[in-house]
Amino acid sequence: MPRTVAALACVVLVALVGVAGAFQPAPQPNATAEQFQQQTAAPGENETTPSAYPPGAAADGIENATLLMDAHRAALRNVSYRERSVWEDLTMVSRNGTPAEPEVRQYTITAENGTNGTVVDIAGGNDSNGYWFTDEATMTKVAHQEYGPEAMYTYYRGEYVYIERLGYVSQIGSDIVAPYLRDLDYELVATESVANRTRYTYSSTGINETAQPNLGDTPLRETTESINATVVINERGIIESFSAREVHSVDNETVTLNHTFRVTGIGETVTTPPEWVAEEVAQVDASVTGNGSVLELTHLGGPSMTEPGLFLYAPPAYGQILFNGTIAPGETVYLYLTVEEGSNETQLRTAREPPSVNSSFVGLAPGNVSISTYRYLFRDNEPTVGIEVTIERPAESSGNESGTAERSWR
Repeated sequence: MPRTVAALACVVLVALVGVAGAFQPAPQPNATAEQFQQQTAAPGENETTPSAYPPGAAADGIENATLLMDAHRAALRNVSYRERSVWEDLTMVSRNGTPAEPEVRQYTITAENGTNGTVVDIAGGNDSNGYWFTDEATMTKVAHQEYGPEAMYTYYRGEYVYIERLGYVSQIGSDIVAPYLRDLDYELVATESVANRTRYTYSSTGINETAQPNLGDTPLRETTESINATVVINERGIIESFSAREVHSVDNETVTLNHTFRVTGIGETVTTPPEWVAEEVAQVDASVTGNGSVLELTHLGGPSMTEPGLFLYAPPAYGQILFNGTIAPGETVYLYLTVEEGSNETQLRTAREPPSVNSSFVGLAPGNVSISTYRYLFRDNEPTVGIEVTIERPAESSGNESGTAERSWR
């Protein structure tokens, strides 16, 4: 079982935004079923005739797993779809000082990508993570049954949100499939054509002789007795289904792991926000006003925020304050920094109405404004809520030929 699944099961927002830099923005037509059929119709007279097999695949097997995975992700990048995978992982567990014994843990990953947004859920063991991506914001829910806060809800609005949505969702399930396509040998066992769609079914014939156990993300371990897999691919390279069965021998005990991955609803999936978005996530927007020295915070929706901690990072100026009162949906509050004459110490202040700017106000450096909110629910204590606003200056040009600012994530 690839180690990828264990990492996916504990993904939080910091890890999520880390993939953003690897992807470039792309238009999002979110093709309908009819448009999807048109996109994959037979080539015209002046177009190159495609291969008779999916990218990376051939009559005698899967020749290039990387090419196939790239085609899979590219084909799903701008189309609606549903994705569901169930993975089992083998781990050794010792309880109360007893000798470690093999234990099978199951993880379920579901994703729905559509015009309105993208829903992702990851559940395994005692934890569950949920995500709602739109082109404007990213919202997360992380729940623990045994330790830490009972639930953590976060909201992020700023640069690269759209790229996060594309990059994260297009890889979350396929990253786990990829090592099985690379490290197993396959043969073509069936071809099925329906309308203008063709599906190719490949079954594994054994473990590739170049695969080494316990190396990187390979599914092969020293305990592996056998791995049998079947994958169904359409002519565009979309992996419509994948299943694998692993047999391991651990301390003279046979352990079986089963994995499934499936993509459905291509061009037909409609998404809606999970219930927890409206009920649990405070959604706030921020903009600079007051001649560049005042931040306007508007509560867009979700629960009211009672006495939230407010944090402003606008280098070289910083400030924090506990808001005295409640910010309800539809309400606006204002943040501004002041410095007294003869002092270098700045203070963050709040107001319900737009403040009158004077010489004590600290001008905010121009830059990209991003905002995040958080709400931590504890079993025995009151919730902790907060709003963080960051103003980040565009990076100075230093050999960046693309002309885009480099992002430094906190």
